[in-house]
Amino acid sequence: MQRVYRVFVRLISGFAIGGLIISSLAVGAAAPGGTMNQAHADVIKLPESLAPSLASLAAPAQEAARLDSPAPTPVVAQKPVRTATGVARAAKPRDLTRVQKLQEGRTPTDTHYLNADGTRTLERSYQATSYNEQGVWKDVDTTLAKDAAGNWVTKANAWQASFGHSASVGANLRYGGQLLSIRPTAAKSVLPIMSGTGLKESITYKEVWPGIDLVYQVSGSQVKQMVVIKSKTASPILKFDTPGVALADDKENPGWLTIGGALSGFRIAAPTVATRTQGVVGGAPAVSQAAAGPQMAINVNVDWLYALKYSDFPVIVQSSVVDYGGPSNWFKSYKSDGMVCGPGQGCDAATGTSVGANWRVAYRMDLGILSGYDILQAQLQLAQPQPDGLVNNGTAVPRKVL
Repeated sequence: MQRVYRVFVRLISGFAIGGLIISSLAVGAAAPGGTMNQAHADVIKLPESLAPSLASLAAPAQEAARLDSPAPTPVVAQKPVRTATGVARAAKPRDLTRVQKLQEGRTPTDTHYLNADGTRTLERSYQATSYNEQGVWKDVDTTLAKDAAGNWVTKANAWQASFGHSASVGANLRYGGQLLSIRPTAAKSVLPIMSGTGLKESITYKEVWPGIDLVYQVSGSQVKQMVVIKSKTASPILKFDTPGVALADDKENPGWLTIGGALSGFRIAAPTVATRTQGVVGGAPAVSQAAAGPQMAINVNVDWLYALKYSDFPVIVQSSVVDYGGPSNWFKSYKSDGMVCGPGQGCDAATGTSVGANWRVAYRMDLGILSGYDILQAQLQLAQPQPDGLVNNGTAVPRKVL
């Protein structure tokens, strides 16, 4: 019996908030090896300089013009069906409408669907979209709701993020019975303000330090922190208390921090800085972070900060607590000035051109589970987020390419 999978890839490009990479593959039964690799190559063009381990997806900036063209209608090739009289006729068109979400084959990033015609769709994301609770796979829900204590908490995941009073609660991530709490040191005591809906929800602590706001956003595999520096007079040294958790400099990834205990699968990403006019500028030496006992400190280079124009503000220092052991670390974004950044560093899946800089992204997508099947359909979609009012990410233009 033939099994057919429909697969597409969707990138939220630019510098997406909780950007998703979702894949779906159309495959049919074939001899081991089949034509899967060739079909995959039809939608993936990596620069030769990239390591083979990353040779699964990249959208070079020089293809931007082609990406802006109208999207063609996906077509699944149909093999002729031979009748009893020997006369060939076209096969019945496929109906890929999803009718059931399956438990079979489900992982934090893979979801399989049964289609109306009996084929299946595999959907993959670099952010977790599912979690397992007592042997049953459920959908991740990162939307926020107030608990009995008045704190904002995420609804459903393998871990929980919560946000409360800046001095006594702060921003928290709880997993495996361990709590990581991040609280601004020697800061004003303020309550969190929730705004937005769905994937655009955010938590803001206003004026925790003079001229500085803290903004948090939650996605399936990370809690993003943005330090919003609104003027040159604001302090360039930002300290956070992390009571009860051992942080240490990551020896394998300069600028990153490791977390001890049950949260050892998570990392705090090396920070980057962005300006309202320039977009993401880079990481070190403009900004750095370090662990010091039950504290972490972020340092913005004073000379760089003071050299900015007033029109460049606000300056955004971006970092995240990332599920480092999961699929979140399967992509890297490359800027034309040599900057390279990964999950949690503010760049997300960056493609195209933004404020004079060209970006491309390489996304590793292991499709070994489909070995032995033909890929009948593979689709890549690109979409740039709408402006967030803080950082210039270029012009938002929906794009799609097969």
